[in-house]
Amino acid sequence: MQPEPPDDLNHIILSFVRSDWRKVALVVGSVLHWCEDRQIKMDEQEIVKKIVALIDAKKIENQGDISDWRRSEVRFRQSDS
Repeated sequence: MQPEPPDDLNHIILSFVRSDWRKVALVVGSVLHWCEDRQIKMDEQEIVKKIVALIDAKKIENQGDISDWRRSEVRFRQSDS
């Protein structure tokens, strides 16, 4: 029996996001490894959909074309000062 995907994938994704820019490929890969270490089946596209949802919800921000993981980056939103 395979473990179920984590209930709060957003929380796991956010644990790999920082205040400085990180490649989307790095975040996706880190989440995949986290899941693999726990024998949780996870799909890359599911992770990216959640990242896009976090961008849309203004939890994180991005630069570049999010569909090109190696050339786009994410970080926590910077406060408007």
